[in-house]
Amino acid sequence: MKRVLNFGSLKRKHYRDKAKIRSISNNLSSSFDIAFSTASATLKKKLNEAESRKDILTAQTNQILSDIENLDSEPLEEEQTIFEELGESEWIIESNKDSLLSLAEMRVIFLFKTIENAIKEILVIAFPKTQKKSLYRWDVMMNLLKNNGVEVGKLDGYDAANQLRIVNNNIKHSSNIAEETRKNSYWKHETNFTYENINTFYNSINKLVLKFMQGLGEAVVLAVYEISNEEIEEMSHIIFERLETKRVGMLIIKLEERLKENSRYTLCK
Repeated sequence: MKRVLNFGSLKRKHYRDKAKIRSISNNLSSSFDIAFSTASATLKKKLNEAESRKDILTAQTNQILSDIENLDSEPLEEEQTIFEELGESEWIIESNKDSLLSLAEMRVIFLFKTIENAIKEILVIAFPKTQKKSLYRWDVMMNLLKNNGVEVGKLDGYDAANQLRIVNNNIKHSSNIAEETRKNSYWKHETNFTYENINTFYNSINKLVLKFMQGLGEAVVLAVYEISNEEIEEMSHIIFERLETKRVGMLIIKLEERLKENSRYTLCK
């Protein structure tokens, strides 16, 4: 039976796949950032108000305690209310600080989940036999890429993406900064995660992580769907060794005919 190769269909699929991969890798953004900005602004406002109120109540409380001590008396009912309001202000301050820390942690977790899901989608498109459920670990995904000619570690922004992964894992398991996280000089002298240090870290790596994803998309397209100059050179040797001279000439003619049929391509491309 004569073998029929449907190159047209295959080419169209490749066009679609490359477009999908580029769309995924070039249009990533953390939609949580919008919610983060709104929520953090609200919390900071409440925190500032509570801290200002605490300062006033602390001064009043100190005065009351001084008067009580001098007069050897008990606090009046309205004075007791001031003590209670001071306690409430302190609780509001701690509650808002905890909420800000949680927001910063969620920001890191959301960004990593975004790129993790994007990488999985890219891999499933590029390697159709891959089951998404098998891509359950970062090292599994990175090894799949490396084994298929994508030098992930050399891509711009890879270190930032890897640091995001490490901090993401640390945040999920502990509020204390782990030894692996400390290997990054930024965290070297930190002991606990705070809103401030997480936020500074996030802002330092966010754009680099997105740059990594853009580079990853292009690297996958190049490795899976394009043929490098070196590969063309190798293919020419294999074809020349396997075909008779007249058939090599026939192949060249056929390739030239194909190029002429499709005006989007030229011999120099």
